This record gives sequence, C-alpha cells and structure tokens, in this order.
Amino acid sequence: MSAPSHNNITDEEIREYFLLVDINNTGVVSGDKLDTLVRALGYVPRPGEIHNFGSLTLEEALVKIPRTRTVFSKNNILEALHILGIDENSAVNTTVLRNLFTSVGQPLTNQEVEELFSSLPVTNGLVLAKDLVEILGV
Repeated sequence: MSAPSHNNITDEEIREYFLLVDINNTGVVSGDKLDTLVRALGYVPRPGEIHNFGSLTLEEALVKIPRTRTVFSKNNILEALHILGIDENSAVNTTVLRNLFTSVGQPLTNQEVEELFSSLPVTNGLVLAKDLVEILGV
C-alpha cells in the first residue's frame, strides 16, 4: 500500500480554525472542540494525545499543535477499501462504514460520521465506494 503524504499546517490555518471552533469567543478551546480543531486541520492524533493538551489559548495552540497533517490520496483510500474486499464500483453498507469509522484507528464521533454521510448520496443504506473516495481523498 502506498504511504499517505504529509504537508505542513500553517499559523494562519490554526488561527482560522481556532476562531471557528471557539464559537463563544472565550479565547480557549478544550475537549471535543480541541479534537475538532486538530482534525479539521488534517492532523491525525494518536489516542489520548489531544487529551494531554488540556485547554489551549490561540497562542498555546500555535505552539503545541503539531504542524504535519496526513493527506490521504484517492489511491490510498482505494487500496484500503480493496483490502476490505471493496472495489471502486461497489456499494457499501453505511452501518459497516459507521462501525469502521467509529472503531478503527483514531475513531470518528457519531456526529462526524453523520456529517460525512450527509455529504454523500445514500440510497437504501448504501453508499457507492467511488463517492466515498471522492469525498475523502485529495
């Protein structure tokens, strides 16, 4: 399987996303909002890594948030699906996808999975793998 690529997260991106998740304008982000912030930036945290940050101000976020995001290409995603026996033209059950997304690797929350599914054409509980690849890959 080909390795995902990496690129750097900029100060401007951290500022922009910090302000988006700090909806109450407290100047501090913690917990789920901090997890949302780093994931929105494309950083894939290790289990417990974000919890160790505690609460962060924007200035602290600029220092503590790792600058390398993981970028998965469409080929990376197709290769992963192929390992699961799914080809690009297959229809995939959303229940199966939900179980994968919420339990494997750095799991997504149910809300994140719902947001993903809302951007995909779902018919009778099925999603076309090619549509999933299009949404997830770069």
